[in-house]
Amino acid sequence: MKKSLQKAIAVFPFQQQLQLLFFFFWRKFGINTGGEATKLAAECEQYVQLIENGVSIKRENKNILQLHYSINQRSCLFFIRRKGSDIKVFETVILQEEYKSSKDQLAFANNHQPQIIDAGGNIGFTTIYLHAFFPAASFIVIEPDVDNYELLKKNIVANEIEKATLLQNALWVNEDELEIDDSFRDGQEWSLTVCSANSSAEKGKQKNVKGVTLSALQKHTNFHEIDLLKIDVEGTERFLFREHTFVNTLLDFVKNLAIEIHDEYEIRQVIYNTMQKEGFEKKEDGDVTLFFKK
Repeated sequence: MKKSLQKAIAVFPFQQQLQLLFFFFWRKFGINTGGEATKLAAECEQYVQLIENGVSIKRENKNILQLHYSINQRSCLFFIRRKGSDIKVFETVILQEEYKSSKDQLAFANNHQPQIIDAGGNIGFTTIYLHAFFPAASFIVIEPDVDNYELLKKNIVANEIEKATLLQNALWVNEDELEIDDSFRDGQEWSLTVCSANSSAEKGKQKNVKGVTLSALQKHTNFHEIDLLKIDVEGTERFLFREHTFVNTLLDFVKNLAIEIHDEYEIRQVIYNTMQKEGFEKKEDGDVTLFFKK
């Protein structure tokens, strides 16, 4: 048995370790024992991939894992949930460096103290990634979902990111009360979105959260300009880019925009036209589009 598999099995509680050893033993002979062990094996193989990419894994409790990984020669600690989308987000943002172009653009500007807004902060991966390169940066991190937000706080504290303001809100066109909607895509933690609280009741809507506008963030913080606005809000961008105050504030104060555009809502061309007519250039980097000025 290879060492990475041994380390991955060791992450599990003792009883599950026995199930996994039994499963992998019989699999060598082409026998699939099925049942719960098959699900555990799939989870275990995710851990193997992380370990082989230099990630150290430790079990915090039955639901939470600690991931240790170095970014830019800085040791970073990530608390993630065993179940759900956290591992996929970690792989995309941290291992695949989804925001590398955004980081490179900030570095190109030679700004060692950038002011960054992370809208759709999830549990903090993007903020931790950027902080590893810009430890003097100031962050505003916005995350509407209470469960994501609690883990976000834990991750920010664990990585000693002192210049971070965390808001349990949703970036929106006004400060109305909103509903969190988990009916978008797979409904897991990475695909939660918001909608107006007075919308007709539908399956998937749950919990309430207040909207916060970009202009309010700019006015009520010491951010005189925004060096990077990162937006990953699971389709809410379709409302933002059709609202004049949001667009005007963005164009007046934002130097670089990194946005994940969700094509279910046919908003991509509107965003392209808005940014490019103001002289922004664009670079596609996986699912993220970076708009910047040279």
